[in-house]
Amino acid sequence: MQDFFTCAAVLIFAQTGYAGSAVVAQVFASGSVDPFVLSWIRDTLAVPFMLALSIWVEGVHPPSRKELWKFALVGGVGIYAAQLMYILGLFLTNASVASLLSPTMPVMCSILAVITGQEDLPRLSRLHGCLKSGGILLACCGAIMIVALGKSKSKGSDDDDDESSNARFIAGELLILGNCAASALYLVLQKILFFGRAGQKSELDAPNSLTAAGIAWRELPFTIIAYCYVVGAGFMTLTTMFLACVSPTYVPKDTHEHVSRFDVPAKAWIVLVYMVLVTSVFCYCAATWANKRLPASVVTAFWPCQAMAGVLLSVVFLGAIPNLFDLLGGLAIILGLLAVCSGNHLLDAEERMLCKNDSDLQVGPDINTSLLGCLPEQKT
Repeated sequence: MQDFFTCAAVLIFAQTGYAGSAVVAQVFASGSVDPFVLSWIRDTLAVPFMLALSIWVEGVHPPSRKELWKFALVGGVGIYAAQLMYILGLFLTNASVASLLSPTMPVMCSILAVITGQEDLPRLSRLHGCLKSGGILLACCGAIMIVALGKSKSKGSDDDDDESSNARFIAGELLILGNCAASALYLVLQKILFFGRAGQKSELDAPNSLTAAGIAWRELPFTIIAYCYVVGAGFMTLTTMFLACVSPTYVPKDTHEHVSRFDVPAKAWIVLVYMVLVTSVFCYCAATWANKRLPASVVTAFWPCQAMAGVLLSVVFLGAIPNLFDLLGGLAIILGLLAVCSGNHLLDAEERMLCKNDSDLQVGPDINTSLLGCLPEQKT
């Protein structure tokens, strides 16, 4: 249980870090930098930090050729595709729409985890199933309430964005939903390819892949995210270079004048430093580290905290004025997370009880038992 609360604290800090990037960008570089270039520089600078962290904590563990596809798939989907769809979706819609649709990620992750067999379908006939499912939905509703009905606008802010056409706007919404789906699939793929089902220690329930040193990949979360981020940064580099060749200029929202696509104002580097060290290195590593220990659906249940953290940071640093719906939404998120935590605790307690009861059974000489990976296989 202590490990769960540690993961919960880390995930809350990570979501606060994600929310902080929007506040920092609004203060120092709102619309002044090409988002593709900003993402490319962020990813490129984050890679050496992630590699250094993985080597410092876990040592050097290069993947074999047979395992490169795993890192290419996870990095291509969870890092590159998610960022690409978010940038394009944000360009076609606006920040409010992106924030409004982002709480769908926990629901998508829960569905994908059940479909892929990484998690069991919540048993609504049991209390822990009701708490987990209801908690995820309540937290998502709280985040939507904050974004859709909240009035925490900073002083002097202008949220009026031009919606050029319905078709363009719908395409942007679909891209934002695609970003949420890719982010959810990213965590589920980590489970499938590296970590296995949460809480399962049996070799039959975990990926049978080892490093050259004989260490299971599931024990190396920082190395996994570092290699995946290398792939994502590589794809983003190719995309940015292609765009630079097609159109070498960019029109910032604040000036409406053509400038070089690679023109980065001095203040924007403050945003980049934050995004590299906090949004990329800390937040991605924290999510991967927690994904090793918790079910993917529980990890994404903390994503709605980003909306609540965004309101709090806006109040502190931007002079925002929250209203009743901001407070009610925050309360719903807190209650939802408490329900998820309680449901996960009850489920763990039930599984431990099953393991204990099974270990007390007298196993005959001709019977092989391996319930939930609790008992070693008996051989005659």
